[in-house]
Amino acid sequence: IMGSVPSLLALLISLPDFARCTSLKRVVAGGEILNADFQARFFKCSQAELINIYGPTETSISVLQWRCQRKADSSRVPIGFPVAGMSIHLLDENMKPVGKGEKGEICIAGAGVAHGYHARETLTQERFIDSPEGQRLYRTGDLARQRADGAYEYLGRLDNQVKIRGQRVEPEEVEHVLRQCPSIEDGVVAARQSPTGAIELVAWYRAKTGADPDSSEIRRCMETILPAHMIPALFVPLAQLPLNPNGKIDRQALQVPAMAGATGNKLNKTQELVQSIWHEVLGYDVPGIDDNFFECGGNSLACLDLSVRIEKATGVRLSLSLLYEYSTIRVQAQRLDDCETADRIAYLSRETTGTNGTPLLLVSAIGGNLARVSGLGNYLTQYNVSAISSPVYASSPAIIADITDAQLATLQDNGLPEKIVLAGFSVGGLIAFELARKLTKKGVDVSQVILIDTATPVVIKKYLQQSGTFTGRLKALFRTVRERGINATIYLFLETLRKRRYASRLVKTYSPDIAEIMQTRKSQLLDVGIKAAMQYQPSSYDGDICLIRARDQIMFENDNASWGWKQHINGSLTCKNIAGSHSSLLREPNIRQVAAIIEHCL
Repeated sequence: IMGSVPSLLALLISLPDFARCTSLKRVVAGGEILNADFQARFFKCSQAELINIYGPTETSISVLQWRCQRKADSSRVPIGFPVAGMSIHLLDENMKPVGKGEKGEICIAGAGVAHGYHARETLTQERFIDSPEGQRLYRTGDLARQRADGAYEYLGRLDNQVKIRGQRVEPEEVEHVLRQCPSIEDGVVAARQSPTGAIELVAWYRAKTGADPDSSEIRRCMETILPAHMIPALFVPLAQLPLNPNGKIDRQALQVPAMAGATGNKLNKTQELVQSIWHEVLGYDVPGIDDNFFECGGNSLACLDLSVRIEKATGVRLSLSLLYEYSTIRVQAQRLDDCETADRIAYLSRETTGTNGTPLLLVSAIGGNLARVSGLGNYLTQYNVSAISSPVYASSPAIIADITDAQLATLQDNGLPEKIVLAGFSVGGLIAFELARKLTKKGVDVSQVILIDTATPVVIKKYLQQSGTFTGRLKALFRTVRERGINATIYLFLETLRKRRYASRLVKTYSPDIAEIMQTRKSQLLDVGIKAAMQYQPSSYDGDICLIRARDQIMFENDNASWGWKQHINGSLTCKNIAGSHSSLLREPNIRQVAAIIEHCL
């Protein structure tokens, strides 16, 4: 069972693999208008039920429900029939009931109706009224009509209120904030429907004499007052706002303009392709190839749509994190042109911008996924924290020396720091160690290398040899009982069993194909990481190391406190054992202990 707003669901059903989600049985859509086009597209790619629900917060959300029909012939998708304990009254402007088929304001009665708004008596009296029969009604401001079969159809709003990402927005409120910006003389805000089906705001503005604000400046000003969903997606500068003969703003004349294309240079084929996809996603003539996607009306949902469309057109998947970082047509086209060597590029992500202590660089394990390590930034917000990926090599084995060369090139492009602390998890620790050696040769003061559950290749090899035999596993079990006690060992055994059962349930819950894809990808990365670790031969390092080890795991022979690192360094070695296993070390609550140790190093 899944629930979401139609605009997000529309993007999900456009994903190539959505049709393979055969375990999905029911999808509940609400918070926005569900149109007939989306309904038809949904049923083409899914056998699940589609439920359209309607109901404001003031009446406990779900008041009307409609089970969508696969062979519907109506241009409107009904919002359905009242749920048990609730009733609908359609009233005219005089608060009198209207007949079937006639338009009226939706007023709701029943057990779900709230008592009113907290500390807002005037608004409560306006929206919560008593019917002639003495029932307490909530006036929604929404219009509807009742069909002959008793189902209700939504017809829009009495006022200009719109729903954006499931949240109510009054464009006039946004307009008021726009006009408060220091560089704005006048402005208008209105809603439009994007090509993805989502409702978004567009702001037209006239700047004050002598001012020339860009969209970034206006957006930053409005973000100090309004939440994210109320910030216009697009800002359109005008010399004068259009007026009708009565001297009022002519909203019908407000158009999203055709923006300037590439600045005089002929686009190559890849740039033309990306430009056309931007046009499909944004819904207007695309801007220049160096303009920012998110300043031209793009948002997180549009970014997902962009990623899907690019993959469909080219077969290359540009991740959301990459699209956020590389948000112009020029660089996205370049990434597509470089797709054959894209796995050799290391990406640098700024996690926090604090100023305390020494800057920290988090190094990912092999695979380029920064999420595992970048989560540490959430606990170190007072420090300057960055994360760098460790790319997978598609055409050749992953070699740690090559990976660190790519990372060093990225760091040099961004400017090498004078002083830094490096931290890496698992195989990422080996990469951090090698990167530290190379940075030191470049004159960077690496004050500490933090290895998070990282053993030397020799220790890893012995671990793999022992864990691959029954005798080795049995010895490890007895060693763990001797060192940790029977209770801790039983806990570790049961925890391992629980995870295997959970994985088995995943395979049964999701389609076998999807489970196989997930497992294959995980196995490939694990295999690449192990091979890279086995081939790596650490050289001597003159700096200091802090080794953080997970305490709650099975212990094999040759499991000494330093995991083999003592013989590779000339500086100091500090070892810290904390609660958690290798897989849970960077999850709550263990990640807090890891962050505390790192903070001490900074």
